[in-house]
Amino acid sequence: MRREGARRPRPSVKSAVLLGGASIMAFQGTFFAGTQANGVAVGTVVALGSSPLFAGLFEWLAGRPLSPRWLVATLVAVAGLVLLSGALGSVSAPEPLGLLLSTVAGASYDAYAIAAAPCCDKALAR
Repeated sequence: MRREGARRPRPSVKSAVLLGGASIMAFQGTFFAGTQANGVAVGTVVALGSSPLFAGLFEWLAGRPLSPRWLVATLVAVAGLVLLSGALGSVSAPEPLGLLLSTVAGASYDAYAIAAAPCCDKALAR
């Protein structure tokens, strides 16, 4: 178990660049395919709105506990995504593949943020 305030290991620069590059490539393809399938509004809301969900998932997979506050906020955000995406019914139902692609874009966006974090930490420390 990780002690509070303990430093977590940082990835090498090479692995961070590879993860960041692969994440941006995945984001671009899935984001535009998702928006083409369901429109700009739904595609963008799902892609960017699902990113915090993946941030928590990635933290949990890394062995860091999630707070009850995060859980409540994420449940509210997911409910908002469902309502805004039109998944419960609208004039035209969203394409399931487009929703999946937009969700993958959200995960890719968060993976890029994780890869870029060490660079941001160094820049802020200056």
